[in-house]
Amino acid sequence: MKDFFKHNGILILVIAALLALIAFLASFLLGGTANPLSNVLGVITTPVRNGVNALASWVEEQYTNAFESDMIREENERLKQENARLQEEAREAQAALRENERMVLSLYYEKELNMKEIAQVLGVSAARISQIHSRALQHLRVHMKQYMQI
Repeated sequence: MKDFFKHNGILILVIAALLALIAFLASFLLGGTANPLSNVLGVITTPVRNGVNALASWVEEQYTNAFESDMIREENERLKQENARLQEEAREAQAALRENERMVLSLYYEKELNMKEIAQVLGVSAARISQIHSRALQHLRVHMKQYMQI
């Protein structure tokens, strides 16, 4: 087979050129303006081009995801630090409250008792519990003012 191409290589090239010329003339005479060779090349290169474009899109998406992932990690770390700082400030603000204010807030928000139930536990009126609750919230607002946008 190798010898066949070696002895007849020029003949094969001439035949291929004649076939391409015939295809071009047939295409041109039938109203087509496209080069048949470019059509053949297009059939061959289109899947390759599409594959390369798909790969490029995938690589770009992976890069974007990695970049966004880094940004999310950084933002998450910043938010954790901010949350820890706010929790510490809230503990300090709570520690600055009077004992009866801390008790009312604890019973109201943690134990989910209503004002009347808290009044029975502490042995005072519900109106007094409401006053203590309001005063405790006001103290917390003053202490946490720099972190709240009121």
